[in-house]
Formats: sequence, C-alpha cells, structure tokens
Amino acid sequence: MRRSFLWKGEEPEKECGGHCLINWPTVCTPKDMGGLGILDLERLARALRHRWCWFQWKHNSRLWVGLDIPCDKSDRNLFNASTIVTVDKGNKDSFWHSSWVNGAAPKNLAPSLFRKSRRKNFTVQQALNNNFWINQVCPLHTDAEFRKYASLWEQISLLDRNPNSDDKIIWRWMSDGNYTTKSAYRIQFVGQARRQSIIPIWKAKAEPKCKFFAWILLHRKILTANSLEKREDGPMTCYANFATQHQTHQNIFVKTARHLCSLGSDG
Repeated sequence: MRRSFLWKGEEPEKECGGHCLINWPTVCTPKDMGGLGILDLERLARALRHRWCWFQWKHNSRLWVGLDIPCDKSDRNLFNASTIVTVDKGNKDSFWHSSWVNGAAPKNLAPSLFRKSRRKNFTVQQALNNNFWINQVCPLHTDAEFRKYASLWEQISLLDRNPNSDDKIIWRWMSDGNYTTKSAYRIQFVGQARRQSIIPIWKAKAEPKCKFFAWILLHRKILTANSLEKREDGPMTCYANFATQHQTHQNIFVKTARHLCSLGSDG
C-alpha cells in the first residue's frame, strides 16, 4: 500500500512493478545511505523485537523473564552480534552464541568446533563446569581442529571472572552501551553501498517535490523518451513526436538538480 501511494498517488489500485522507478529496498534505505528514508517495516519489527532480548538481560524482575520470547533465529543472531557480554556468573549468556570471549562469539572464533559440538545451546556457566564444553567437541581429528581448540581454550582461560557478580552486557552501536531502537534499525543497513552525491539534496532549500525529483535523477531512473520507449507505456509515435520536448525537459531538470546539489554543498 505504501509503495502504491508513493508511485501512483490517488490511483494506488493501478500500481504494479512497472510503475516503480526505484526498487522498494532502496526507497526504504536511510537518506544518508542513498535511500528515501521510508521505514522498512520488517527491519523495524526486528529492531523492536530486540527489546525483548535486551529487557531479558537488564530487567530480571519482569514477570515474563524466563519464558519464550517472540524472537526467531535471525533476531537472536543479530542481537548477539550487536552486543558484548562480560561474563561473571555465566548463567545468562549462551556459550556458543553470545559475544563474551574478548567481544566475539565462540562459534565465530571456532566454527569447526561449533559444528562438531553435540549440544549447541548451553550457558557459559554450564559449559565451564568441569569443562563440559570440551567433552562436547571431543574427539578432535584434524590439525585445524586442534589449533582452533587450543586458541579458544587459551582465550577462555585468560578471562577474569567473578562468579559472585552478575553478567554485564553492552550495546555495540551506542557510545553509552544502551540499546536503542534507532541503532538496532540502522545497523541492518550496514554494508549497503552509499551514494555520497545524494546527501546534499536533502540539505538544499527547495520544495520537497524538487528534492524527490533530484533523488530519482541521481539514481538515473528519470523517464526520458528513450526509457519510456523501452517501458512500452504508450504508442511509439507519441514518443517520436515528442522526443525533442522530452530531451528539453530533461536538460532543464538536470540543471535544476545540479543547482540543488550546489546549494546543499554550500550550506
């Protein structure tokens, strides 16, 4: 519905893939990363579900703590990658999945041992009790497995733990170490290519529709005569008769967009 409203306005029922000049994932990308900044509801929902994981750690007094929370495997993987755990008691964090060994998760430090482990869901406290985790990965057969085991064992043995203190957790993406929905949402766009030339558009003092047009232009998705011909949106003769007019409009819009960018860079 949101995509239909953006591209077709008052006629959303006539919207189809052919009317979308720019794909929806790009439209939902934050403005400073080249998108239009429309919220991606799937990513936003995942960011909000991370609150369950965070509160499970930070608020033990809540009645639902200890019950299953509505987070899937992808949610938990992103949460574990976004947090750093300091282990003391070790009764909250997962041995394999939590980032507690110098800010990294053991499953990433020793993926071959993780795949070999007969059990994959136990706490650090359970794993270190009589070296339970070692029994789960033995016997070792290859040199690579021995090296990964030795490296992981050494890093774990050097950790300074206080069994009488509670475990601590910090959020990687905030300077104060606290979870925010905004940071959890934005981190899901990391790795996407940025279009630096688009950023000045939003700083320019111009009408929103002009900025929107310039944004489409810099994505090279303007409907010129040639592109309309390829889309087959109307009679070919119409495009031939008005090709010169389309080209003139395009030149005007290009100058306008460049002017907007120059205003943004000056500001």
